Amino acid sequence: MTLWKFEIAVASADGVGESDRVWFPKWLRRYARTFSQGLVNELAVNREMTL
Repeated sequence: MTLWKFEIAVASADGVGESDRVWFPKWLRRYARTFSQGLVNELAVNREMTL
C-alpha cells in the first residue's frame, strides 16, 4: 500500500480519534524516512494489519 493511500485510509476510518488523524500521518512520514531510500511510497502495511 502506498503511503498516500494509507494516510487516506486512516483519515477516513471509523473509530480513529481526531488527534490520531492529525498526528499519525506525521509519525508515519517520519517512520518512512528511516528507510535507506528515504521517504518510500510502498510501505509493508495495509488496513487490516493496522486498523
